[in-house]
Amino acid sequence: MGKSRVLLAAAMVAPLLALTAACGGSDDASGKDAEKRPGSGSSASQEAGEWGGKAAGPVLDEAALKKALLADGEVKGYRVAAADQESLTPKADRDECRPLADLTAYGTGRTPRARAFAAQGFAGTGQETAGRIVSVSLLSYDGDGAARTVEGVRSAIEACGDGFTTSGNNGGETVRYTAVEEIEAPGSGDEAVAVRLVGEAEGTEVPMHFAVVRSGASLAQFMSLNIKSPSGASVPQDIVTAQVDKLAGAVAG
Repeated sequence: MGKSRVLLAAAMVAPLLALTAACGGSDDASGKDAEKRPGSGSSASQEAGEWGGKAAGPVLDEAALKKALLADGEVKGYRVAAADQESLTPKADRDECRPLADLTAYGTGRTPRARAFAAQGFAGTGQETAGRIVSVSLLSYDGDGAARTVEGVRSAIEACGDGFTTSGNNGGETVRYTAVEEIEAPGSGDEAVAVRLVGEAEGTEVPMHFAVVRSGASLAQFMSLNIKSPSGASVPQDIVTAQVDKLAGAVAG
């Protein structure tokens, strides 16, 4: 998978633009629009989200989410490779597929809208991880937004198995997703869902794996592809476990 395909993948999935824009670390990998929203101060909001009629925990603000992101050295075989970018929300051609299009977004602009957002990217550096690119996004929601997001992805997987198209991607690309397949979800957090998408643009197909894990009123979202062996894309369990544990710690206070 050459550089041209990596750049094409970046056009498909907003978080990948950040990963391909910089190979070094970044002190600020959060969505800029989060700074404009209420609750993006210096500590976690004391408002509690609701799920199933029960309190889902505090709604973390942008500063708390950024602090909860994994940093260099916290997972072996990877280094931080991220840069900030403008917020982006690709649009699906069918409303029932919108939750899958939202997986490729960057920032709080999705449905339901997130209260706050922060992101970090990782590039594999070890013998077993070389070629792997992973984007991690943390999002917090008011009310039952986090739980509704997970359920929305599950429903979209069933409804959009024959594929869908998104517009308004990086560089104005129109992307056709030719394969939508539910895969085994991580055994972490309060609940989780995972999906494999194959995106196609300019005649090139790029397989990508996504996982969404809920911890209280917050979500950890993972996107992974393999630039050396596209068919070998998978969401690394070590990154998932480390990130979900760190987010749960932030939620617990």
